[in-house]
Amino acid sequence: MTPAERARQIDKEEFAAECAAIRQRAYDWLASQRPSKPKDMTRGLARLYEACGEEHTLREWSEITGISITTLNTRINVFNWPVERAVTETIGHFGRRGKEYTINGVTRSVSQWAKLAGISGSVAYTRITSGWPIEAALTLPKGSTRPTSDTPGVLSNFPSSEGTGAGSTAQESPNITFSGNDA
Repeated sequence: MTPAERARQIDKEEFAAECAAIRQRAYDWLASQRPSKPKDMTRGLARLYEACGEEHTLREWSEITGISITTLNTRINVFNWPVERAVTETIGHFGRRGKEYTINGVTRSVSQWAKLAGISGSVAYTRITSGWPIEAALTLPKGSTRPTSDTPGVLSNFPSSEGTGAGSTAQESPNITFSGNDA
């Protein structure tokens, strides 16, 4: 073995020894950070909650009451509700209620009317918010144009105009006065 090969061999052995020492220090540090006893197994979903004289896990309470585990967990741990209240209070509807429309004595929501008419709920909603009469919006098929009225609008009430619209008030510029200023 040449001196260069011998030096390389020594470097490899020293490097391996240093790596082993570093690895052992890392394992020792991790062991010192580990808790002295394992986490309590009665936490989370396995924990028993007492209400109404019975003890069950959240999963069991969920199956009994029909309320989701997430809702029960949120009520108990986030909102700090008593367990009894969390498992007995019914789930409320907090969203916006849809408006119902009556046509020929039958009352339904926009989506229900749209389904009956064979159009999407968004089409029906857009028609209603665009000012369509409710009957036309919910009964005309998809692709129909907005129904027009035969009665004239406000514009037809104006008399026919003549000239520029200034009429007899047209004057030369020197005769024009502005409020607060005399010409």
